[in-house]
Amino acid sequence: EPKVPVILHFGRHDHGIPMEGVEQVITKDWPNATVHVYEAGHGFNSDRRKDYHEPSADLAKARTLALFHANGG
Repeated sequence: EPKVPVILHFGRHDHGIPMEGVEQVITKDWPNATVHVYEAGHGFNSDRRKDYHEPSADLAKARTLALFHANGG
């Protein structure tokens, strides 16, 4: 269980990270962990990859920056 705030971003169509594992993390309902699942594949945040998905990348960035801002970053 995380002792500090963490944010996790997953692509629903990432073949390297099975959704069953992601769902197990979600069911833990840890107060310091926020899990987001995007309708995207692996590497959705990198504009140099074929799985780049701009809307998901933009939302993940905004959520991450909000977490940093809320925690002194």
